[in-house]
Order: sequence, then structure tokens, then C-alpha cells
Amino acid sequence: MEDEKIVELFFQRNERAIEETSKKYESRLKYIAQQVIGTYPEVEECINDTYYAIWNRIPPTKPEFFFAFIAKITRRLSLNKVEYRNALRRKAIVIELTKELEECIVNPKDEPIDHEKGEIAVVISQFLKVVKQEDRELFMRRYWYMQSICYIAKEMMISESKVKTRLFRIRKKLREYLEKEGIWL
Repeated sequence: MEDEKIVELFFQRNERAIEETSKKYESRLKYIAQQVIGTYPEVEECINDTYYAIWNRIPPTKPEFFFAFIAKITRRLSLNKVEYRNALRRKAIVIELTKELEECIVNPKDEPIDHEKGEIAVVISQFLKVVKQEDRELFMRRYWYMQSICYIAKEMMISESKVKTRLFRIRKKLREYLEKEGIWL
């Protein structure tokens, strides 16, 4: 079923919307949750929470890109589960990824950036549109899907050192792009 029809079912408050979403996207949503959470029972719980959140958000929200909308919900719920589960000691990968991106997105002048409006997210999306497709894939695999360097290297059939080098260069380009856009001064 087409995404527009699924969204329309949500607007009609038809429970079939959940079934169609599950048929079409459950395996991809589970993959996202698995990368963040790691344990099967929590992944299942996260997917169920995702369906509940979608049901509560559509309507009034009418997402332009349905999968991106639900993937974002799944990812956010997964991160919340990790944070809850680990309370004071966050999952090492989240800390590692945060440190990697800090050099790009933390403004050294500590000027306030309105994160609520998603200013950085919009600029990063614009940045990803202008980089090479392979660099975009690397960036997304590492910082959206939270895949390990080892896993990315294996999947993309390149060496781990090449993955690290390319990610370093992508982060450098991102920082330059943020500077150009006036976010990182």
C-alpha cells in the first residue's frame, strides 16, 4: 500500500493503518531499534511504542515523508529506552558518536542555537544533499543508524581505516558547511 493511503487511514482513525505500516516497514523499524537498543524484547516494545506514537501524532500531523517520520519516532524512542535503561552510564556507542560530532556541532563561542526549531538538523540535511552519495551513506550509517566502524567497513567492503578517514573528512566538511551557514563561528 502506498504511504499516502496509509496516512489517510490514520486520518480516518482506521486501525488497518497500523497493520499496513507494520507490513510495509516493521523490519526496517526493528533494524533501527536493534542498532540502538540491542536486546530483542526491548526492540519489540519500542516498535509497539512507535505504532502508538504514530497513532497519536497522525492526525494532526500529516507527514510528507512517512517512513522518515516513523523512523525518527523509532529512533527517538530507542534512544529514550537506552537512556532509561542505563540512567547514569549511557551506552558507550552513544557517547562515542556524540564525541565524534562535538567537533562539528558545538559552537566554541557558546552562542545559543535554537535546537527546538531544528536549525542544526535542517542545515545538516542540506549538507547531506550536497555531499557525494557514498559519503552521505557513511554519515547516515554511523550517526543515524549508529553502526560500528567495523560493521560499516564490512558492509561497504572497505577497510576500517578508510571508514575512519572518510568520516573524519566528512565531519571536517560539515564543520566548514556549518561555518558557512553561520551556525559554527
